[in-house]
Amino acid sequence: GVVELASGVYFNLEMQKRRRVARTRQERMKRSKYYKDSAEDEARRTLNEALNEKMERHREADQSKRCAQERAQALRRQLLKERSEWHRHSRQEQEAQRRAKLMQNKEAEEDRMVRHQVSKLQQYAVIV
Repeated sequence: GVVELASGVYFNLEMQKRRRVARTRQERMKRSKYYKDSAEDEARRTLNEALNEKMERHREADQSKRCAQERAQALRRQLLKERSEWHRHSRQEQEAQRRAKLMQNKEAEEDRMVRHQVSKLQQYAVIV
C-alpha cells in the first residue's frame, strides 16, 4: 500500500494501480461500440444547435411570409368589400333613379290623360 520515502512524502502505490486500471479500462471502453467520445459529442451538439438555429430561422421566415400573406389577403378582402359596397350603392342609386323616372312617366301619363279628357269635354261642349 503506502510506502514512506526518505523525503517524508507518502507515495501511494494504490493510487498508481488505480490510475493504471482506469487507463486500461478507458482504452477498453474506447474499443467498445458504446463508447462516446466527448469531442464527437460536442461536435454532434454543435451540429444540432446549428440545425436548430437554421430551422428556427426558416420558421421565422415562414412566419413573416405568412404574416405578409395574411396582411395582403386582409387588404384584398377589404378592397373587394369596398368595391362590392360601391357596386351595391351605385345599383341602389340606379334603382332609385329608375323609380323616380317611372314616377315621372306615370305623372306625365296621368297629366296627358287628364288633358285628353278635358279636350274631349271641350269638343263635346263645342258640339253641344
